[in-house]
Amino acid sequence: MPNALIIDISHHQPDPNWAKLKAGGTIGVILKATEGTTYVDPTYKKRASAAKAAGFHVSTYHFLKSGNIEAQMDFYVNTVAPDEGDRLVIDYEDTKLKLADLEAAIKCLWKIAPKCEITIYGANGFLGAQLKGLKNDILSQTSLWVASYTSASVPTHRELKGTWPVWSLWQYSDKGRVDGLDVNVDVNRWNGDPAQIPAWFNAGNVQPNPTPAPEPDFPAPRPTVIVDVKAPDGVAIVFSLNGKPFA
Repeated sequence: MPNALIIDISHHQPDPNWAKLKAGGTIGVILKATEGTTYVDPTYKKRASAAKAAGFHVSTYHFLKSGNIEAQMDFYVNTVAPDEGDRLVIDYEDTKLKLADLEAAIKCLWKIAPKCEITIYGANGFLGAQLKGLKNDILSQTSLWVASYTSASVPTHRELKGTWPVWSLWQYSDKGRVDGLDVNVDVNRWNGDPAQIPAWFNAGNVQPNPTPAPEPDFPAPRPTVIVDVKAPDGVAIVFSLNGKPFA
């Protein structure tokens, strides 16, 4: 089985064998960069450099904590020094967080990194429970990376749909296996044509373009029930079956 197209890793995983990882089919890597206002993942800088040198598309995420939201975003942006069009990810899973915290973080990134794109990582059970299926006008201007560990063919994101009708990435397992790493790893699916992935990482506001489900075949019309009717005025009555007239 080929590797997942996109993986995300942090200091919890060992350094990948980048050549084997790429040969296995992985093309994108999302790295933990920062957490709170002081923590930098000790593997981030070395891995970002190595992954880019190996030809991977690279993005980063910040693990958002409650409190000091603007300081956290300043710290994140100063650490990763994003280029224009780069994608910044806010990891929203600290249970002390409120929607107001996430809104504040997004607004801050708009201010200090206006030419970057923003993605929110979250799950239906936590973020969705706060959104309650309603549209949030601020969050809806970002894209969704949904965490949903399920064997179903689509992620669980019922309460997220009001804000994000279409998800971009789906983290479907934290126990994936890929060539280039000998441990379990987070694996992700892209919602659309893989050819769009490079632009989503580094070239601006590219939205997923999911392959539409095939149109269902229209059911055949039910046969017309034929009744022998004699017209009293001698005019012939013509019946039809599936649009074709017959006597």
